[in-house]
Amino acid sequence: MPPFQTLDHHTDEALENETEETLNEKTWADLIALCQDRQLDAEGDKLTLIQRLLDWKVNTRPVPAPSTPRLFSADGSGTPWKEKLNTALLSSLLLEEDDISREIPYNELEIGKKLGSG
Repeated sequence: MPPFQTLDHHTDEALENETEETLNEKTWADLIALCQDRQLDAEGDKLTLIQRLLDWKVNTRPVPAPSTPRLFSADGSGTPWKEKLNTALLSSLLLEEDDISREIPYNELEIGKKLGSG
């Protein structure tokens, strides 16, 4: 998979619906401004500017779309880590202990008076 995804083409909303005829209806100054906005050469007669704008509209490069970050396991298996994290596992990760038998099962809990509520 490439590091980024690309769109089919660059979309220029200002030129999306423009044709040779609609651009020809614009003033020469408007065409110069459109060329300058796209960092195109703004020198030349009206027909040259129209042709540059139409070429730019059709032949622009694809724009990279932002990629969505994905988390994977450190072992390189390529599958996202979905194991449920409990307190014992968290303690073992933080304290680097292998013994996670310190967790008390629910049925062995003894419910009594709350300490420190004095």
